[in-house]
Amino acid sequence: MIFIVSALYPELEPFIEKYSLSISSEAGMKLYKNDQIVAAIMGTGKVNAAYSLGKLFSLYPPCEDSVLINVGIAAGSIPGSTFVINSITDQDSDRRFYPDMLYNIGLQEKGLVTSSKVITELSNEDALYDMEASAVYMCGMKCISPDRMFFIKTVSDSGVSEDMKFTAEFVKELVSNQIPYVDRIIDIFKKDTIAQESSVETIIPPQIYSRIHLTNYLENELVQLIRFANSMNLDGVGMLEDIITGFENLGLPEDTNGKKLSREVLDEFKRRLIK
Repeated sequence: MIFIVSALYPELEPFIEKYSLSISSEAGMKLYKNDQIVAAIMGTGKVNAAYSLGKLFSLYPPCEDSVLINVGIAAGSIPGSTFVINSITDQDSDRRFYPDMLYNIGLQEKGLVTSSKVITELSNEDALYDMEASAVYMCGMKCISPDRMFFIKTVSDSGVSEDMKFTAEFVKELVSNQIPYVDRIIDIFKKDTIAQESSVETIIPPQIYSRIHLTNYLENELVQLIRFANSMNLDGVGMLEDIITGFENLGLPEDTNGKKLSREVLDEFKRRLIK
């Protein structure tokens, strides 16, 4: 399932039209759906975002193949430009989150700050500002891996003044520029463009898999890395075995029971894929 969420209806409207999404009301929540996509309007701010996304996931529980896409506008220094977000800073807590940039969707990357207040002036010219992304990430990370969460933002302004008013048409036109990039994400994750196997046992030979200890979350992450490597015409399993052997030769402490090795292996796998 592909989830597309936005704060406002005009931000979501281009995708409702593009993917012929039908409106429905479930448990008091207005949704827009087809066989592959469920889209929802979250409302403005972190509280609304967390509540709405939590309710959406209760109606449509994510699985290992799920993808979360947050579309919409943001404040920034170059109005009209569109970016994919590679880091999210929550301004209130100063917590930082990092979507995994494993897939190239053709957009320049940019950091984003989530604020509880409407931005009237940019404190960092190099960053974008919105009011929901950190809550979307925190809610999404509980059930969707970081490489399957995408935040696409188009700059609408450099800080809202008292006399500035956005029309629905203006917002819709801006966000319409994001359609090719959402198309690219959907293409990447179509089942006919990645390996069909979903279980780790069918992807990784037992003699390799038995050498690391994986939680369910790490197992799902490793499966995605193998799939991605294979999609790039790389020998994912061979790369994995080489990495495991290298770390085993370092002689990691026995009391880790393989857990440290597992995390190190996945981190090294990512590093080799994106270098």
